[in-house]
Amino acid sequence: IALVSLVIASFLWNCLSLYSNYQAAKQLGVPIVISPFDFYQPFWQLTHKALLPLFRRLPKPLNTFTRFSYFGWQFDDKNAAYEEFGPAFVLVTPGMTEFVVSDPGATKELLATHHSYCKPPSIQIVSLYGQNLVTVEKDDWVRHRKLTAPHFSERVSRFVWDESIEQTRGMLRKVFGTVNSISDTLVEDCKIIALHVIMGAGLGASHDFDRGAKGIQKGHTMGLGESVFTTLENITIILVSSSAFSLLKLPIFPKSLRKVGAAAQEYRSYLDELIETEKNRSSDDLNRPNLLSAMVRGNDNSQGEKASRYRLSIDEIRGNLFAFSFAGHDTTANVLVYTFALLAVHPEWQDWIGEEVDEIGNQYPDGLIEYEKIYPRLKRCMATMYETLRIYGPVTWIPRATTAHRSLTFSEPLKVSGEQSTTLPPGMLLNINVYEPHTRPSHWGQDSYAFRPSRFVLTPTETKPNGWIVEGDKNNDGTEKIMHPPSGVFNPWSMGPRICVGIKFSQVEFVAVLF
Repeated sequence: IALVSLVIASFLWNCLSLYSNYQAAKQLGVPIVISPFDFYQPFWQLTHKALLPLFRRLPKPLNTFTRFSYFGWQFDDKNAAYEEFGPAFVLVTPGMTEFVVSDPGATKELLATHHSYCKPPSIQIVSLYGQNLVTVEKDDWVRHRKLTAPHFSERVSRFVWDESIEQTRGMLRKVFGTVNSISDTLVEDCKIIALHVIMGAGLGASHDFDRGAKGIQKGHTMGLGESVFTTLENITIILVSSSAFSLLKLPIFPKSLRKVGAAAQEYRSYLDELIETEKNRSSDDLNRPNLLSAMVRGNDNSQGEKASRYRLSIDEIRGNLFAFSFAGHDTTANVLVYTFALLAVHPEWQDWIGEEVDEIGNQYPDGLIEYEKIYPRLKRCMATMYETLRIYGPVTWIPRATTAHRSLTFSEPLKVSGEQSTTLPPGMLLNINVYEPHTRPSHWGQDSYAFRPSRFVLTPTETKPNGWIVEGDKNNDGTEKIMHPPSGVFNPWSMGPRICVGIKFSQVEFVAVLF
């Protein structure tokens, strides 16, 4: 009886909460989608893959919520939500209420400041190894930004360029060493490249492509490379387990989970040891071109009474190293994999890129591939990265939350109210749909789903589309130039003050691999 009463009480409470959230959502003046489940709750996280196929059998509109109840729905939904609901709609559940935005103007406003709209509380799962640039807000964010962003310098970019080329050569040696020069390990190989570049430029630990970081240091049960790779490959499990990831090592868990728990703990230990080693490094070996060295040296140079305002704690250095690895490993690897697959399917774009690579490469017959001389000229390689990010980008949405009542303005009228603005209450979760504007025909033309890297390149004989912005020198000097669509339309690295600090890092790595 007690159990039945508990179930009934829970059901009634959820119904009451859903009704209350629905009434509040009606004030927003946008279409409403009702879901009986809060996607962020553990129950739905554990069961949604099994339950979604069942709920999709329901008639419309009862099954509408299933389109928006899992991570990555933006990619699958394409432009359907915008066509049906306009620039915004609200997803109402018994728990959270999520305001979904697919509008360039509103996106610019939401991302223009780090004070008006903050990261949601759920982002704290990324503070697993310490607070970092991704998780902190307000004054702490300003401090972290000032102490981390400058370290993504040209010295680091030059190292990323050289390391990426060396890793790619290693991959090619492996491929051409196989029977018929055929390989079926593209995904794994791209992940190894991304991992080794992150380890080299982030931690100062460089390794050959084929041998990797397999050596096990004293006091450890696995090598640095294996611990980093296993942690990042199982990041969802580790983030969900949070600070209790060490419990995964208990014998009650399967061997695979025990390895994940051990890897996460080993990775943390390695980071602590690397930080301590860097702190004690001799004066003859300082200022090495990696992020770890730069952050430690930045701390050493901060002195005086107000030094704490310009320093990162050991926990924060560790947290930022993890955040940079977490943000830059799988994302870059996935973009490389999709690019190689797209180029295999569309050989005409291989030829297009090859024209640029041959023209520039033939000017350096000695094989000396210098970052400063070559990277800025590889416009077609960069455009290929942009085009892959546009249609197969790893980031499909950006989370935010309101800190107070905020008026949000849109580029076009909202579907229900007919107004071009609405007032958001405090604590409202915001889902900025990155993918939808990336493929809207009104922004990109009728071939918006086609792979066409040249859309980002302005040739000397062409006129740029209305509203597009030419990158760098705008003089017609007879060379091709990169151009960008209007602000708010293309946001693979976000935008505004919280734009990804590793944007240049990822661009240099990608272009070096493709070159």
